[in-house]
Amino acid sequence: MGRRRKRVLRRTLLAVGEGHTEIAFLKHLRSIYCTGGNRSARGPKVTIRNAHGKGPEHILNTALVHQKQADYDSTIILLDTDIPWPNNFKRDAKKCNVFVIGSQPCIEAVFLAILNIKVPKSTKECERAAANYLGYDLTEPASYVSWCTKSKLEKAKQSNSTLRNLIQYYKQ
Repeated sequence: MGRRRKRVLRRTLLAVGEGHTEIAFLKHLRSIYCTGGNRSARGPKVTIRNAHGKGPEHILNTALVHQKQADYDSTIILLDTDIPWPNNFKRDAKKCNVFVIGSQPCIEAVFLAILNIKVPKSTKECERAAANYLGYDLTEPASYVSWCTKSKLEKAKQSNSTLRNLIQYYKQ
């Protein structure tokens, strides 16, 4: 008789990003924290979807549409906080089993925190600072490899709640 292999079931995670930059970053995190393989599966199987902006409600609705198409163990949405969220937005998301992760004020602020650079208050200043320091196309996952390493992520998550929450879901 042949040896039976023990099948490892991975948890599933739906991650919906506000736009192209968030999607590239979510893909980069997946490449670091969610490797596969028959015997070495770790982290959840992450499906990443782009909401293409259009405000917080649209991003949540995009997550809900994709959530209905498959049975995910967890669903997160990553969006900026520079556009005010509607009253009860987080409560409504929680009712639908969607965890909201906000980048204060934008995703570029998270990148500056990873690089240990002082984060400006406005979105425009954060975008300008990130462009000046990085000089990469942040919509391409490959552009994160050189400066956004696992060790930098692990260090930055200690003081950045956005990063801490993302990594927590990617490690489940």
